[in-house]
Amino acid sequence: MQGRFPRVRDPLMKYSPRRRSWDVDSLMTPVTADQVRCSSRSAKEHEPRLWMDLVAEYDARLLQAELIRRGMRYSHEFRAFIDAWAVDEDKHADGLLRLYSLVCRESESSVLARLSAREGCFESLSEVLDDEFRLTLLFAYDEAMSTHGYSEDIPFYAGLGPPAFETLIRELKNDEAVHYANAVGLLAVLHRDRVA
Repeated sequence: MQGRFPRVRDPLMKYSPRRRSWDVDSLMTPVTADQVRCSSRSAKEHEPRLWMDLVAEYDARLLQAELIRRGMRYSHEFRAFIDAWAVDEDKHADGLLRLYSLVCRESESSVLARLSAREGCFESLSEVLDDEFRLTLLFAYDEAMSTHGYSEDIPFYAGLGPPAFETLIRELKNDEAVHYANAVGLLAVLHRDRVA
């Protein structure tokens, strides 16, 4: 019966996070501000929503820095998961930065300066950050919710203008789904004994 007996880690099982391949430069470089279909007034109304998505992706670098700062002895597999996740989150932030700049008519350098001024505070998550199992569960939940959120956001972003905006959000949604699957895979390989 599944779940009745504790499972042990199989030393023959290997973990390698899956990755998707797409290029933000190829997607976003051809897009120009005159292709954006919303007015300056609409852009101002949409700005808080666009900013929230952008900082959610950008702030991943703050979390990664916190994990490095803590110097925890995370497993090799968890570090591989974080490395793959962080590369994708940077790509997501880059795409959303370009989109935000085009829609809100603010230079990328100005937006980046505001983003760079952000600081992370992770004190309330200390217990989670010090437990690889709980941290992986948190990642799995967050990535599942991000997948769902981006799926619901597709019509909104599609309505802002060029098809590249919709494609960008679809790519982000698909990456987040892979991150979720990677987190679940990590739980299955390393922490089966703690999963009821």
